[in-house]
Amino acid sequence: MAAVVAGVVVVMGAAVSLVAWRAEQPTWAVLFIVVTALLALQLAGMVLVAMPRRRGRLVVHHRRGESDLVIAGSPWPRRADVLSAVVSWVGLISGVLVLAAQPSATLDALGPVLVLLAFAVGCSWAAGRYLAGLRPHDRITVSRHGFEVRGSGTTEGFTWGDVVGFGVGLNGLTVLARGLVDTSVPIPALQLPSDPVLIGEALEFYRANERLRGELANGAALDRIREGTFRPHAS
Repeated sequence: MAAVVAGVVVVMGAAVSLVAWRAEQPTWAVLFIVVTALLALQLAGMVLVAMPRRRGRLVVHHRRGESDLVIAGSPWPRRADVLSAVVSWVGLISGVLVLAAQPSATLDALGPVLVLLAFAVGCSWAAGRYLAGLRPHDRITVSRHGFEVRGSGTTEGFTWGDVVGFGVGLNGLTVLARGLVDTSVPIPALQLPSDPVLIGEALEFYRANERLRGELANGAALDRIREGTFRPHAS
């Protein structure tokens, strides 16, 4: 649904850009083109990750020397930050050139350029944090002690003893916490290139099998996931 809404907004933005250009408001046209491009980047991320190819797929890795299993998140949101910065600066430069080409610039023509400047600064800040390693890819890190979810700019950790089960839906995972109202894990399914059902089943397997949690530290969990023996119907 979100992808449909974003797609409609992109089409409307392109139409408004064309109207502004024909109305001899070129800086406004540039602004709407940039906004449309930024929305298109977000739309692309929604479409790429929501494609059916992630069904039956669980993307995990265990690096040598590390003691945790990582359920990988999609790299697209962070890459989109970098692309958004590029688009914003191209738009700002274009807006300045268009403004300079006008015989008499007005405040109405200057306004969109100032907005483009704000976009460029904001997007560059987000991209800079990613390139500096301050905004790593979203992921779920699973250990023998519990799991940690990093997504949407927040990090939340759970111990196995605090969890009684999991709920899985199109919008992400729900942790059923002991003694608390259902707590939603702060990572939407759209940021995971894995099947949310398989994620929930893998977490539930290690929650329910305490004696097997050592697999998460020595890499044996990778073999179990490849073989599919973590699933409820597996023997």
